[in-house]
Amino acid sequence: MARINDIRKEVNEVAKNAAYVTIGLGVIGYQRAQVRRNELAKRVQQRLDQPSQDLVGTLFAARQEVAKRAKDIDGKLEKTLDRIDSTISPLEDKLPEEARAAVKYAHSQARSVRKQITEKILSSVA
Repeated sequence: MARINDIRKEVNEVAKNAAYVTIGLGVIGYQRAQVRRNELAKRVQQRLDQPSQDLVGTLFAARQEVAKRAKDIDGKLEKTLDRIDSTISPLEDKLPEEARAAVKYAHSQARSVRKQITEKILSSVA
């Protein structure tokens, strides 16, 4: 009987130690999970912050490119309009005074609208 009591004590002691080890491992596992969760949250936040910086740079470069191309197109359009005006000017001189005034007014309005559109494009990308 004494032997059974000794075995029972040993089994109880082993079970108690196993429980302590299991609880300890559970606490350590939980702490490790918390540390990993925090590390992952930091990495995710860094990745979220980094692309926004890259995106800002990309948007800035795109805006500069749009502004440059708008200026180039405006310059080419200005040259084309000057050629058209120089070609049409002799014909305008042959028109009656009222028609000539109307054509000149239409030209000035067209140039004004073109200038406003170009300025609007450039201000929206600046």
